[in-house]
Amino acid sequence: MTMDDSLMDEEEVVDTIEQVAKIDKSHAKAIVKLHAFRYGRQIAIISVAHDSAKLWILNEDRKNRKANLVEKATLGTWRFAVQSADVSQDGRHLIVVSIDSKVYDISLEDIENNFQIERDFDCMEVVHVSIAPTNNTFLTSGFSCGLAEIEIANNSTNFFRKEKFSNSKAISCLKYVSCFWGREENYLEIF
Repeated sequence: MTMDDSLMDEEEVVDTIEQVAKIDKSHAKAIVKLHAFRYGRQIAIISVAHDSAKLWILNEDRKNRKANLVEKATLGTWRFAVQSADVSQDGRHLIVVSIDSKVYDISLEDIENNFQIERDFDCMEVVHVSIAPTNNTFLTSGFSCGLAEIEIANNSTNFFRKEKFSNSKAISCLKYVSCFWGREENYLEIF
């Protein structure tokens, strides 16, 4: 999977937005997260719903100004509703937290080859999730432990690092943010 900067090279300025595809009943339950990224010369979209995650490819025909959306794979399925989900910037990792605090760690090597690790934590031990910019760990918040860092693609329920955070019950969102002021720095925003 490589990033493609072909969209940055375009001189054409688009001043109108057109609907390119509509798919009824793409998931059996409501979609809670969408993430788009470049996959070679195509645009890939990961949709996360309360029942599953799917990979879609947007095929563009720029000459005729047409596009179509094709479902390529179901990346994972779960039984209970999703309370939090995050996708890495390159689309290679997807972390989903279900309402019963099960964590689904899905790694996408290519369209035909992905694997899922299911981790079962205690009730409300994992509520929110955010993938680190380095793509090797993800951060969670839980009601009893505060903040915890867990390794991606490591089939363990042990925390890589654990920090007390007195207001962990009041967290509504976690997000890593990368800033470039002379040097790259990563921050964690907590709301």
